[in-house]
Amino acid sequence: MSHRTPTDILVLHAVRILGYAETARIAARFALPAGLAAEHLLDTEARGWVTHTDFAGDSGWSLTETGKVHGERLLAAELDRCGTRAVVVQVHRDFLPHNVAVPNRAPPGSWPRWASARRP
Repeated sequence: MSHRTPTDILVLHAVRILGYAETARIAARFALPAGLAAEHLLDTEARGWVTHTDFAGDSGWSLTETGKVHGERLLAAELDRCGTRAVVVQVHRDFLPHNVAVPNRAPPGSWPRWASARRP
């Protein structure tokens, strides 16, 4: 049986990886219906996890610091629920040497918050 990540996680994660985006772009990131994404965005806004801003004819959603932390918790729980944490941690560990070439990145050996709770 395949696993389907819950929509609330997908919407929050889409906002995180896009940085700042309109509802349609957030929905498209994980092929979600725009109306469903809009409902989840309004729910997460009410909880203080995202904020919607309008400026100079542009508008979009962005993640709050509280939303970032909440999203990391959701992703960590998702890794545990799927039993895939060890694989993701190993891939991250294997990728770290490539970050040396990118300025202002975390040094090799650093751990993202989702991985530091439980190291394999």
